[in-house]
Amino acid sequence: RATTSLQQWLNLRFEPEYAIMAAVDYGVANLTSLKSRGYNIDSLNDAEKSRLIYLTHHLGLKNADLFIQNAIEEDEARMLLIAQVGKTSAERRCQREGSYVPAHRKWLIYYIDNHINLYDYYCLEITHPPKQKDVNLKFVMAKL
Repeated sequence: RATTSLQQWLNLRFEPEYAIMAAVDYGVANLTSLKSRGYNIDSLNDAEKSRLIYLTHHLGLKNADLFIQNAIEEDEARMLLIAQVGKTSAERRCQREGSYVPAHRKWLIYYIDNHINLYDYYCLEITHPPKQKDVNLKFVMAKL
């Protein structure tokens, strides 16, 4: 029910270049919000920031903050894990880990560490970035 003018703006989200720019802007805004909450974002390199950007993208800012603090509650962890892996798999993971909180935490850390590879996303021919070690999410959260 958007106006024609608004719909034209909304349609830009289907253009790859605009979608990428919006994702970067959103990621930077989330890092700025984490910094305002007291996290030491300036100490992180791009590889480390990429993990946090994905964490905030995946969970939203509020739950990412709680995840970093290891403070997501059981009901929220249950809902999040079921949404990602389905009810049967979530229940199995919960039984194996003792509750939904560690089951969700283990799954998400594994997912991010194995799917967010810094060098899959660098355009080396254009950016010529300095060589950075791709680190795991636990390391990044401990560094904050």
